[in-house]
Amino acid sequence: MTEKRPLENEQAWLNRILFLCKRGNLETELLLSAYAPSLMQAPASQKQLFEFFLKESDQHLFAWLLNPHDSDNPQDPTRPEYRALIQAIRNNYLIVNQ
Repeated sequence: MTEKRPLENEQAWLNRILFLCKRGNLETELLLSAYAPSLMQAPASQKQLFEFFLKESDQHLFAWLLNPHDSDNPQDPTRPEYRALIQAIRNNYLIVNQ
């Protein structure tokens, strides 16, 4: 996982992350960019996980975020370390857009 840059303040971090949320498809971009601001006061470990998640391919992100999977199913293609994050991103988008 990536380390937070030493001189980066919270707003600079958010600006950088919002830029990284720009994706090849609008659906994924909307989900990611709506979630990013909720991490402003989050622990460094959550921010690092999100940054690591953003390094995944557009195809993986689209499939993980928009195709519901049964997390109890051993055939679920979602990486286990991302399952809680994906659910948080989905839940955040539902709350923001109500």
